[in-house]
Amino acid sequence: MAFTAETDRPYLGTESTCILDDPTLGRRIVVGKSGLRSTVVWNPHIAKAVRMPDFGEEEWPRMVCIETANVHDDADMMSKKGASASCAPYQI
Repeated sequence: MAFTAETDRPYLGTESTCILDDPTLGRRIVVGKSGLRSTVVWNPHIAKAVRMPDFGEEEWPRMVCIETANVHDDADMMSKKGASASCAPYQI
Protein backbone atom coordinates (compact mmCIF):
# COMPACT_ATOMS: atom_id res chain seq x y z
CA MET A 1 0.00 0.00 0.00
CA ALA A 2 1.41 3.38 -0.97
CA PHE A 3 0.14 6.66 0.49
CA THR A 4 0.12 9.70 -1.79
CA ALA A 5 -2.00 11.92 0.50
CA GLU A 6 -3.49 11.90 3.98
CA THR A 7 -5.58 8.74 4.24
CA ASP A 8 -8.45 7.98 6.61
CA ARG A 9 -10.40 5.33 4.73
CA PRO A 10 -13.18 3.21 6.20
CA TYR A 11 -13.99 -0.18 4.70
CA LEU A 12 -17.55 -1.13 5.62
CA GLY A 13 -18.88 -4.64 6.06
CA THR A 14 -15.42 -6.11 6.65
CA GLU A 15 -16.02 -8.65 9.38
CA SER A 16 -13.07 -10.85 8.47
CA THR A 17 -9.56 -10.72 9.91
CA CYS A 18 -7.20 -8.13 8.40
CA ILE A 19 -3.63 -9.23 7.65
CA LEU A 20 -0.76 -6.85 6.98
CA ASP A 21 2.29 -8.51 5.42
CA ASP A 22 5.45 -6.50 6.20
CA PRO A 23 8.26 -7.90 4.04
CA THR A 24 10.69 -5.14 5.13
CA LEU A 25 10.66 -6.29 8.75
CA GLY A 26 9.79 -9.89 7.90
CA ARG A 27 6.58 -10.00 9.90
CA ARG A 28 2.85 -10.42 9.54
CA ILE A 29 0.44 -8.41 11.66
CA VAL A 30 -2.99 -9.97 12.15
CA VAL A 31 -5.90 -7.81 13.31
CA GLY A 32 -8.84 -9.98 14.27
CA LYS A 33 -12.30 -8.76 15.13
CA SER A 34 -15.50 -9.84 16.75
CA GLY A 35 -18.60 -7.65 16.93
CA LEU A 36 -16.98 -5.05 14.66
CA ARG A 37 -18.01 -4.63 11.02
CA SER A 38 -15.61 -1.95 9.72
CA THR A 39 -11.88 -1.52 9.16
CA VAL A 40 -10.26 1.92 9.02
CA VAL A 41 -6.86 2.47 7.38
CA TRP A 42 -5.11 5.69 8.39
CA ASN A 43 -1.87 7.54 7.52
CA PRO A 44 -1.24 11.26 8.22
CA HIS A 45 1.06 11.92 5.21
CA ILE A 46 3.37 14.95 5.19
CA ALA A 47 1.20 17.97 6.10
CA LYS A 48 -0.61 16.39 9.04
CA ALA A 49 2.52 14.64 10.36
CA VAL A 50 4.25 18.04 10.64
CA ARG A 51 1.37 19.36 12.78
CA MET A 52 1.38 16.37 15.15
CA PRO A 53 3.69 17.08 18.13
CA ASP A 54 4.10 13.39 19.02
CA PHE A 55 4.77 12.28 15.45
CA GLY A 56 8.06 12.88 13.61
CA GLU A 57 7.56 14.47 10.21
CA GLU A 58 9.66 11.73 8.58
CA GLU A 59 7.76 8.83 10.22
CA TRP A 60 4.64 8.80 8.01
CA PRO A 61 6.16 6.78 5.11
CA ARG A 62 6.88 3.87 7.49
CA MET A 63 3.54 3.59 9.28
CA VAL A 64 -0.02 2.53 8.75
CA CYS A 65 -2.76 2.42 11.35
CA ILE A 66 -5.33 -0.34 10.97
CA GLU A 67 -8.30 0.00 13.29
CA THR A 68 -11.38 -2.11 13.79
CA ALA A 69 -14.59 -0.19 14.40
CA ASN A 70 -18.24 0.26 13.59
CA VAL A 71 -18.50 3.40 11.45
CA HIS A 72 -21.01 5.01 9.09
CA ASP A 73 -23.74 2.50 8.14
CA ASP A 74 -22.16 -0.16 10.36
CA ALA A 75 -22.44 2.16 13.39
CA ASP A 76 -26.07 2.87 12.57
CA MET A 77 -26.79 -0.85 12.30
CA MET A 78 -25.12 -1.54 15.67
CA SER A 79 -26.96 1.31 17.46
CA LYS A 80 -30.30 -0.17 16.41
CA LYS A 81 -29.35 -3.46 18.08
CA GLY A 82 -28.70 -1.80 21.45
CA ALA A 83 -25.80 -2.97 23.62
CA SER A 84 -23.13 -5.11 22.02
CA ALA A 85 -19.70 -6.53 22.78
CA SER A 86 -16.62 -6.32 20.62
CA CYS A 87 -13.06 -7.61 20.60
CA ALA A 88 -10.03 -6.83 18.43
CA PRO A 89 -7.12 -9.20 19.12
CA TYR A 90 -3.77 -8.26 17.50
CA GLN A 91 -1.04 -10.75 16.74
CA ILE A 92 2.48 -10.14 15.42
